[in-house]
Amino acid sequence: MTTSLLLDGRADEKARYLRELRRELSVLPSGRRRDVLRDVTDHLDDATPEDPRPFEEILGAPELIARTAIRDHDLHAPRSLRPGYAMVSKRLQLLAGILYCPPAVYGLVMLALDGRDWFLWDHLRFLLQLVPALLFLPLPLLARWKRWYLFSVLCLGGYVAYLVAQLVVNQMAVTNLLAAKLWFVPTSVVWISHVPVILLLALALLCAPTALRHHRNLR
Repeated sequence: MTTSLLLDGRADEKARYLRELRRELSVLPSGRRRDVLRDVTDHLDDATPEDPRPFEEILGAPELIARTAIRDHDLHAPRSLRPGYAMVSKRLQLLAGILYCPPAVYGLVMLALDGRDWFLWDHLRFLLQLVPALLFLPLPLLARWKRWYLFSVLCLGGYVAYLVAQLVVNQMAVTNLLAAKLWFVPTSVVWISHVPVILLLALALLCAPTALRHHRNLR
């Protein structure tokens, strides 16, 4: 009975360990990820149930294993690794970019339909609608692994600052002519479209592998 409980407990611990390891290794290409998982699983299978030490102590924390695998990949690759879309955070960021398409398309359509002679101030409110689509949303998708988390934080902060600037300009537009020229959020629908984008970008940071969030502290 005692042996059975030990085996069950170790099986649960092994499942948790491998689940966390898969999350950390999602940064890697699929082939390299499978190789590391296979090697770690073999080591876990060799661990005896009587060994009371946790798997983190036997093999190391999952984020450390992932960090070592990423470093090894970079040593044999011409360029630093770009996190793949097996990583949940990257998929969330991609979805955020897709959800922002309607406001971006609105800015392009309004700019194209504006029949007046070209004048920067007259068109700036439509061009500013494209700022998140051209700057804040693509950068994390293109970043290499060492800069991915930093770029993700900065782009989310920039996005929030962009929305705050919209609020300020909208409040000023009532009495200020220059602010009125900059007024570039015409309907509440456009405002509402920003909410899920912000939530997805924030969730992407929360779901990020520890190997990316704290890679400078991992040795």
